[in-house]
Amino acid sequence: MGVGPTALRLYEDLLKRSYFRRGLSVCELGSQDFVPKNYGTLAHCTTDKSARGLYEYLGMTPYVCIDLNGEHGALQLDLNSAKWTGESQFDVVTNHGTTEHVFNQANCFTFMHDVVKLGGLMITVCPSQGYSRHGMYCYGELLFQELASANHYKTIRLYEEDDRFGTLIVAVQQKIVDAAFVVPMQTAYGAAVPGGTSCQ
Repeated sequence: MGVGPTALRLYEDLLKRSYFRRGLSVCELGSQDFVPKNYGTLAHCTTDKSARGLYEYLGMTPYVCIDLNGEHGALQLDLNSAKWTGESQFDVVTNHGTTEHVFNQANCFTFMHDVVKLGGLMITVCPSQGYSRHGMYCYGELLFQELASANHYKTIRLYEEDDRFGTLIVAVQQKIVDAAFVVPMQTAYGAAVPGGTSCQ
């Protein structure tokens, strides 16, 4: 897991559009390494091998990360079952190649929803195609479209980007309604399921 060139390209765009700015708090799913591979102006912003150094450079603190491995000072929580009980919520919640390794997908996305503040951003950069034997799941645009529809998220960015291992899905969504997480049902089939409700 790591914050690499695909994420840095996204972050440069978010900085230009003022979605990223000093003083925002960050919660990362996964104890992310910083692996810029000499990409762009942010590549040499820190000597810290953790992504923490990147966010500190950007003035985005406080910062926490969550990972069972405990690396980089991570809170040791299992995303298969963890519920956010902290008093604080965060302005930015990231998922850089973490949730594809977790079986309970519904809990992962519920957790992100619960941890992010109203008006905050949820950022996902995860495998879409390729990445053979990397994780248990790959994601497509439809998942994030249905998450947005069910939970009234504003989708700021949603696209795919190729790298040397395959294709990554990049999603940036903003929580604009203060409500409990709703597990999405695929719109095309919602009305056909007994008791189902279409998200249209």
